[in-house]
Amino acid sequence: MRVKIRSKQGSFLLSLLFVIGLFGCSNKFQDMESAYQDGRYIASAKLAIEGMRDPALRPQILEFMKKNGEDLLKKAVLRGQVLEQNTESDEAIQYYQALETVLQEMRFLDFSLLPLEKTLENSRVLKNNFITRYIETQYMLGVKAYKNRTFRKSLDHFLKINTYSLSDYQDTAQYMEKAAHSAKRAISVTPFFKPADPMTQILTDTISGIITGTAPPKGILKIPLKIENVDILSLVTALLIQDLNHKKSRFLSFSLDAPHESIEGKHYYMEGIIDAEVARDKTSTETKTDILRYRVEENGVSRWRDFSFQYLIMRRVYEISLTVQAQLYLAKSDKKVTGFVVTKHAVDEKQWRSVIKELPEKALEIAYPEGYTRISSHAMEPNKMQVIERAVQKTVHDLSTMILETIDKDLDPFILDDH
Repeated sequence: MRVKIRSKQGSFLLSLLFVIGLFGCSNKFQDMESAYQDGRYIASAKLAIEGMRDPALRPQILEFMKKNGEDLLKKAVLRGQVLEQNTESDEAIQYYQALETVLQEMRFLDFSLLPLEKTLENSRVLKNNFITRYIETQYMLGVKAYKNRTFRKSLDHFLKINTYSLSDYQDTAQYMEKAAHSAKRAISVTPFFKPADPMTQILTDTISGIITGTAPPKGILKIPLKIENVDILSLVTALLIQDLNHKKSRFLSFSLDAPHESIEGKHYYMEGIIDAEVARDKTSTETKTDILRYRVEENGVSRWRDFSFQYLIMRRVYEISLTVQAQLYLAKSDKKVTGFVVTKHAVDEKQWRSVIKELPEKALEIAYPEGYTRISSHAMEPNKMQVIERAVQKTVHDLSTMILETIDKDLDPFILDDH
């Protein structure tokens, strides 16, 4: 009996697998037909190739190709010729390359289509002819962009030529070298500082003059800026250089240079001042009144009663305010390009509560209100280092974005001033 049952089960499974196989084949064939009817001729041909590798589908594919194969090949080539109308794009080249691969596979699988060899040869000729026109167009656009001093754009056009040209086309290599050189920008960043307040500056200059017997020195008095023993000046400057180098294009280079260092060969230089302070560092206390419920036993009966109580909520807040003012100049003329101002805040707040000191007498069970239980009873301190880091990171992010939007482009202020 068991053997017979297994036999029936085995037959059923075989039948089911057969039906599933037929259904899968049917779906593949329908997908191929749909792609052909939708004008997706390469996709239709690829599905036909898959079908030819399936013995169950092969007869249907051959029958379909007998009726529609020549039309599919003709329209596939026409599709490429339509794409050729845009000589600024290489879409037609990529299309012909994909078509050539498909036609080669169809020939290998013996689709028995008379125009197949002719279509394959024709698609290669069309592709090569279009590559020539595409290269000519890119060269013309590259030269035009170079003359317009949009050197990055010019370089893009010449690089597209190299994608499809095995040898140097005309003087492409010379243009590329000159465009790449002209597109580069070197920026010197002087370490940012915190200036002394006016009274401190005057006092320092006066004392210096009395001691030396000379006129007060020119220049701004720079003072340290530390919060929680973190050197804000060094941190902001270092992270700014790091962020700029991470987000910039390949045409820019940033260097950190001392004020007395030469900026020979630089296109821009940048200076900046920083101010930061602890905006808030305090603990506040709030008295909260709430109601809990408690259970008592009275004469053998369990009852719930309300109980009003008070507790304290302590809040500890730590907030940093950070402002950076930066000035961007042209190195060759000391002409100011623009200024940037960024102010950011970062805060961390912790809260905890006191514990109820007096509870209802004879309470067998107590149900505290949600507002009371969700607040921790352990005193907590804000993470001051994280607050400082967040304020610096937000400031650096915005400042670097503003700088790059100003100079990391074609027709940047350096080119416009030199025009």
